Amino acid sequence: MNQAKVKMQEPSQNLTTSSNILLTSSLNPFEYTNQIAFKYIWPTFPVGFLILGTIANILSIIVFTRKEMRRFSSFCYFAFLNATNLALLYVTLTRVMMDYNLNRDLRTINLPICKIHVFLTYFLSHLSSLLLCMISIDRVISVMFIHRAKDFCTPRVAFIVTSTISMFTFALSCHFLIFESGYVETDSAFNETRIVCESRKGSIYDHIVQEVWKIVDMSIYAFIPFFIMFTCSVIIIVRVAQQSKKFNIKKPSVGTQTEQRNGRTIGDQKESFVIRNPNEAKFSTRTRNLALMLIPVNVLFLMFLAPVVISMYFYKNLSEDHLTLAIVEFLSYCNMTFNFFIYFITSSKFREEFFKFINEVFVKLKSNSTNRRFNATTNTTMFTTPRTDKVINKANVECVALVNRQKK
Repeated sequence: MNQAKVKMQEPSQNLTTSSNILLTSSLNPFEYTNQIAFKYIWPTFPVGFLILGTIANILSIIVFTRKEMRRFSSFCYFAFLNATNLALLYVTLTRVMMDYNLNRDLRTINLPICKIHVFLTYFLSHLSSLLLCMISIDRVISVMFIHRAKDFCTPRVAFIVTSTISMFTFALSCHFLIFESGYVETDSAFNETRIVCESRKGSIYDHIVQEVWKIVDMSIYAFIPFFIMFTCSVIIIVRVAQQSKKFNIKKPSVGTQTEQRNGRTIGDQKESFVIRNPNEAKFSTRTRNLALMLIPVNVLFLMFLAPVVISMYFYKNLSEDHLTLAIVEFLSYCNMTFNFFIYFITSSKFREEFFKFINEVFVKLKSNSTNRRFNATTNTTMFTTPRTDKVINKANVECVALVNRQKK
């Protein structure tokens, strides 16, 4: 349409318009991709992520807090993790939806909301990353120190560690609540005030936020978790493989049983089969199943957050390229949204408890429906009015009289 308009203009106007288009393109090479981001991605994707993330995280919390699941420390950590992810989704996506659908920035409503929102964004994101680290460390303890795991890998320890991490991340981010992380600016020309939700330029606190806090933030949010999760995943894979080989049971062949009858001991047959402690075998199987669920979660965390770190530190045009910014940001939201499906695919215990929960819900709904129908039938049968009361009483009197005559 723009090309048709250009053709209808005079030659001088045509040259002017063409030069303006070239100038605009040279000044902003991301104009077309930014329009795609503003029109299609930012207004719609947050709604889908919020709905899917709400359902997935709530279901995960319900399953992980069931009686059978609460006995394991890792599942307690996962319950706390999903609650944190759910809160983080609402804190971050609510602002995005208001900004691009209502044209209103949540942080500019008033100064307290500005401070609280900035604080919650950092607090919850740090807590989510550190909880994933603790899940990895918990699994390493369980596979490396099997006998000590009964003391350290317990729901009570998981609650204490989670509370400690929560207090640490709260203390780390509370400077946004205390210091001038936002301020009120007055426009003297129009006699208006507006909220600026950032530190005041040129202040000492602004220097700390821009130089020091940026390093602290990325270290706790990405760098340290990257290192811990990668290291723990390698340790878990190696240790589980060693345990699987050590505790591998091979049924003795007929020839082996014949040799045992001829006087050979079980110790001579170690290469053929190994008899293991049933408790250690059960613990090894459970650890292997939990590791199978944890490793994909760690891989997804690394895969979804790596583009965020790379783009922030190595892509200089990220603030201008809104399409790339949207893709990178929504990849980080994937880490908080799709964990439920990883749990469901990789953990047989999670699937078992999930189907039990669904069955309980259907049984309860069916029972409630049956009770409602029964109550409706009872109410219909027992419904009377003054007129019907007289008829019923008259019939009862006649029945009593008939019975008395028969007795006589």
